[in-house]
Amino acid sequence: MGYGIDVGASAVKVVAVRRTLRGFKVVGATRKRLAKAPTPEDAKKTAGKMLAEALGRASGRVGVVGLSGRDINLRVVQQPATTAVNYRQMMFYEVDQARGTEGQLYADYVTLREPDAYTPQYLAMVGIGKSSYVDERLAMAASAGVDVRDAVPNCFALYTAYRNSYGREGGTVLLLDVGADTMEMVLVYGGRMIFARNVSQGARTFDASVAGMAGVTPEEAEARKIQYGTLGPAADGADPREEDIRPAIRTAASQLSGIINSSIQFAKTQLADKDLVIDKIYISGGGARLKGLPEYLQSSLKVPVEALDPFKNVDTSFMADVEEFKQLPTDLACPLGLAQLAETTTGRTSLSILPEPMKKRRKFYQGPVFVAVGGVVVAAAMLIVTVIAYVRKSSQEKARDEFTAKTADLNNRIAKMTELEKAQREAAGRADQLLSRQRNGRAMMDVIQKLRRALPEGVNVRKLELFDLAKERRDGVPRLRGLFHAAGVGLVIGEIAKVEQNGATIIMRSGEKYEKAAREGYEEWDAPTMGIGIDGEIDENISGGPGAALQQIKKQLEDASRGMTAEIEEQRQLADKPGWRMFRIVIRFE
Repeated sequence: MGYGIDVGASAVKVVAVRRTLRGFKVVGATRKRLAKAPTPEDAKKTAGKMLAEALGRASGRVGVVGLSGRDINLRVVQQPATTAVNYRQMMFYEVDQARGTEGQLYADYVTLREPDAYTPQYLAMVGIGKSSYVDERLAMAASAGVDVRDAVPNCFALYTAYRNSYGREGGTVLLLDVGADTMEMVLVYGGRMIFARNVSQGARTFDASVAGMAGVTPEEAEARKIQYGTLGPAADGADPREEDIRPAIRTAASQLSGIINSSIQFAKTQLADKDLVIDKIYISGGGARLKGLPEYLQSSLKVPVEALDPFKNVDTSFMADVEEFKQLPTDLACPLGLAQLAETTTGRTSLSILPEPMKKRRKFYQGPVFVAVGGVVVAAAMLIVTVIAYVRKSSQEKARDEFTAKTADLNNRIAKMTELEKAQREAAGRADQLLSRQRNGRAMMDVIQKLRRALPEGVNVRKLELFDLAKERRDGVPRLRGLFHAAGVGLVIGEIAKVEQNGATIIMRSGEKYEKAAREGYEEWDAPTMGIGIDGEIDENISGGPGAALQQIKKQLEDASRGMTAEIEEQRQLADKPGWRMFRIVIRFE
């Protein structure tokens, strides 16, 4: 079981998960609010006490601690393509430079992206943390009985929780976790992190604004914000106290929006990508609970905004009857990601900021010695199992012979069903080949009709074309369709995305994987390689913003029942038409 521990400025949050064959299962989660302490030392003692209460008395706990705030600094570094040895040397130099010589900082790096045909540089991130802050967090968790395996910036925990629940989404996604005093920001492109930053400003911006305008204490301002704060339109019969603090709430929201926009511009500079476009924003954290905040940010930033659901693809059945848990999902994205890292191989896909002895210990758990010891244990267990199996062999063989005699008739029926399945595969294959030849023309007519109905004012289509999807393949491998019977599924027919390990695993374009042992009667043939390209222009002042309008058009063009998927591949400014943006939508056929 893995524990994620996030000790923030206003609360202690802990999530416990167990990794199963189907993914992650939440077995415990809690959030304990920290009372205001008179001194920093009292605040540390209170946080330690709350953490011990949150963890309870369970033993043998393995955990990952989250790091955030002013004492943690993250910096994106790009290095030219070179050999792996040279790259590591350059990054060691970067880390040494960041750490300095006084020994008051811990530092390390992680590779976010390796060079490829499109991006000829390494993209890495260097993390720096004050040793006093990191040591304090590690000691706090250890004193509560946790075997701390790693200390990770909350940005990476937020990304881990998102990736495990949403998988690989298209376009560029911005993740925002709004805490009391900090805000974690992560940019994800094509499912991979490309930028991260923690900003030392959070939900207390709203408290300070309300306190300054109403002349009350920060504690009273927070209580009013929670009870009456809203960024939505005034409703009939609303409490008058909503209107009393609305100006202060909107002022703070404007400041928050400005910080987010400035951070996006900073990311463009760091990544040397001035054309970077954000396609969607997910928000989480306690600050994200403010009513109307997603709608306000969407209007202000001109990008679709929605609340992050970190438990979207996580088994929470164990917590179904826990009332407190139902109120916390948006608060627990970071501790959930930390817990998931504790149950996986930490330090390889995330950034660790640790003292040197703990780094060596972590490497031991990932190294060959630990693996070898584990192998010896497994071998011993297998030997014991083999001996037991040998002892039972004779009785099992006798039972097998009796069973075979009783099931002879059933075997004959299975043989007939196998022949029927073979005939079904042949007929389905011929039908699919015939239908696929007329699919392109029918799809083009459908697209034209949908565009006539769904195209809003402010969007113009410049070109509509059929094109060869095979040209998109850099390796020149033709597209194939295939069919087979899969155990427990039945007849599977569709486009094959990839064949791995000499045919041992087949991955369909829709994402399903089928192992060789579960397939029967596999056949494949060339698939039509045509797609539809739509080039057009969109008014940047269109209602709801161009991103939302294009997403709506994309949704209208897709037809899952016919295997038609759409993707927005390009957006850029029009030089010959100010205020308009060129876009390209590509429709593919399953």
